[in-house]
Amino acid sequence: MIKASQIFDSMRSMLDDDHSGRYNESDDLVPAVNASIDFCVNVLNHAFAQKRIIHESLRDLVKMKHTNAVILDDVGHVELPFSDIWTVFNIDINPKKVEKEGQEFWVSGGKSAIRMSLTEWNFNRENPFSPGNVHLNNDLTRVGYVSMGEYTKEGEKSILIRPVYALNEDKDVLVWYLKNPDKVEDGDSDIEFPRSMESFIIQKAVNYISFQHGGQSPYFQFTSADLEQLVQLLMS
Repeated sequence: MIKASQIFDSMRSMLDDDHSGRYNESDDLVPAVNASIDFCVNVLNHAFAQKRIIHESLRDLVKMKHTNAVILDDVGHVELPFSDIWTVFNIDINPKKVEKEGQEFWVSGGKSAIRMSLTEWNFNRENPFSPGNVHLNNDLTRVGYVSMGEYTKEGEKSILIRPVYALNEDKDVLVWYLKNPDKVEDGDSDIEFPRSMESFIIQKAVNYISFQHGGQSPYFQFTSADLEQLVQLLMS
């Protein structure tokens, strides 16, 4: 976590070295930091797609929720009634419910479904050596899933999972996902990225303000250098 007030202080020292107070928090700094957060999300999506970093690197955004698959034909549909989802990165099948100090918790059962593209999903159905096939029904069965999309109803996102006979009676699954980072409202807000990203967030926020004030900042130009810089920061 990074305090927004720390980012604001650094931005002021870079933009307003004569302490004129020309940059207002609500009109300048907050929109700039929120734009920087959006830019970071864009860069991180590229990093995930290229498998340069793991989702767990963003530990303050990692969430897990229990739900149950609904069987339609021979496919399990895992509905995602979670409004805060950025991206799903793991599906645990057949989790266990445990009790500790009078409270119940869901924990992993030790078996994850394997993520597939839609092409792999269709191709693997009849291939007994691939995850998501409908022929192998033993301890070697590998469950596959296709990440979220509108597969049944418009406006309702779900995940497809197969084969359904590998699921337990209640079709329990754990959905691991990254939540959308919260927007900054004021200096007391928390930015839900690792501290190692602080300099990157400041850089892009300052670029945004320079662009807004007529500068020649290439703020909106995503480059491979941005990707490399962010990956290195998260791996440091």
